[in-house]
Amino acid sequence: MWSLLSVRLYQLKPKNIFCLIAGLNHSSQTGSIVNGDIEFSSIQNVVVGGMLGTALTKNLEVHFESVFLRKGAKQTGAQESFGDFHNRFIAYYAEISALLKYSFGKSKTKPYIKLGGFSIGLRFDAEYDFNSDNFTATFNANNLFDIRDLSYSLGSGIDFKFVKFSLFIEGRYSLGIVDVFKGGQGYFGDGGLVVFDDYEIKNNGLLILTGITFPFERKYKKY
Repeated sequence: MWSLLSVRLYQLKPKNIFCLIAGLNHSSQTGSIVNGDIEFSSIQNVVVGGMLGTALTKNLEVHFESVFLRKGAKQTGAQESFGDFHNRFIAYYAEISALLKYSFGKSKTKPYIKLGGFSIGLRFDAEYDFNSDNFTATFNANNLFDIRDLSYSLGSGIDFKFVKFSLFIEGRYSLGIVDVFKGGQGYFGDGGLVVFDDYEIKNNGLLILTGITFPFERKYKKY
């Protein structure tokens, strides 16, 4: 029986994949400010990274992604202390995601959906271009924004399978779950500062991704 089990384990070759990812993040924000109004409009940012995955069934895979991306938005509004303002916020994140991918059909061109994708982002830099009736300044915004971000993602795409690799194109929406703005003092070039109230900002994004996927197999030794 042990010999039979060993043979079965030796023959088992789970499908594993490695993928290189690139694309655009059509990023935006939602939120509100104290004693004023704010509207957000999207900006385009670059996404690069990689992914490791393994098959759970013939159609279901679990993917672990690690990407570097920029998030942010243009902000237009008015507040008592600043008057009318036109700002742009950009933050740089390293983000890790876990997603489930379900593929349809058996052909070499397969549509798929991605579900259950929670992403944890760690911010390593941030910039805030502030333009109001009273002054204009560019801030290093690291002290104004939280270091972490959390979002939920879902999307769909198409795989194009070739002999030794696959190509894919995918659309994905990322919904921000946590408030990333904490307020504080913003410092600008001549040593001056301005105090920002703690208002709410959440990062969202529509990602257009493409990449190349390489399958590899994990073999078990025969005992």
